[in-house]
Amino acid sequence: MASPTTYFVAEYDNLAGGNFSELGATLLSWPGSGTGFVITDIPDGTTGKIMVALITGSIPTNNQTLTQGGVTADTSGPLPNGDGTALLYPAYFRRDVELSAAGAYTWDSTAPALEVTHSFLFDGQSTNVVAGEILTFVDGQQCEVITIVSDVGASGELDVRWITPIDTQGLPEDNDTFTGDIAGDGTLNGVVHDRSYSALHIHRLSADLNDDSFFTGDDIMATYKPTPSSKDTDAIINLLGNVTITDEIGQHMYGGSINQGAGDTEKLYSGLNIQITDSDGDTEPVLIQSDAIVTKFWANALNP
Repeated sequence: MASPTTYFVAEYDNLAGGNFSELGATLLSWPGSGTGFVITDIPDGTTGKIMVALITGSIPTNNQTLTQGGVTADTSGPLPNGDGTALLYPAYFRRDVELSAAGAYTWDSTAPALEVTHSFLFDGQSTNVVAGEILTFVDGQQCEVITIVSDVGASGELDVRWITPIDTQGLPEDNDTFTGDIAGDGTLNGVVHDRSYSALHIHRLSADLNDDSFFTGDDIMATYKPTPSSKDTDAIINLLGNVTITDEIGQHMYGGSINQGAGDTEKLYSGLNIQITDSDGDTEPVLIQSDAIVTKFWANALNP
């Protein structure tokens, strides 16, 4: 049983053999039996920055060689010690949202559908998984398949809604097997990736982009511009200036509230917790807003 996925960021130099492959089947490795799944690479000539989901070992330290197939580079930052560092938000968050020059975060067209909380790669499949199937891992963790992202031969990628509690049962580990309640099966290939984000994550992502020398173009965020967000607590986040999120992003978030705008444009996105106790567990709430039924999207256990 694994704890929630560790993500790290490492700056590098001395890049050789091409560029690192994002989301590719070939893992990143470094001395000390470290391996990871490359989520984002931001190259700048022979230097750059890489965001990785840790699979085995420890986060790479200064001047260790990063290897992915025929591509190599050396960790070189950030200061003061040059080591890779733990990322304070899930690495996929940067891919799942877009940030316009005007400061608006929007949900990327390639990001997961509603109800998805996690995604993972699999292999070792002998019978195809189908959407809606409940998968049970060897240590008892369960998830519901929302989207089959890919399924080629015996391997692919799934977007899922996690069902069992992560804080007590944890997540499965690399090479754990699973079976479905219909017929699907397979083996986890790598780690489970977060694809649903807390209010604190938006604050940390904004701070990262605001202080990122690799974030280029028509930047709404830069070190010489105003701070994009503040927090009253880890669960109460305020977006400042022109920085905003959309209703769609709000539906993929949990664990707090986000306030944005001022006056007539002020909006508050706040978590909604509903507990239904019945005999068969199938009863669902119906919410009314402005005399209309609110479209259901709260089957997601992390985003109720």
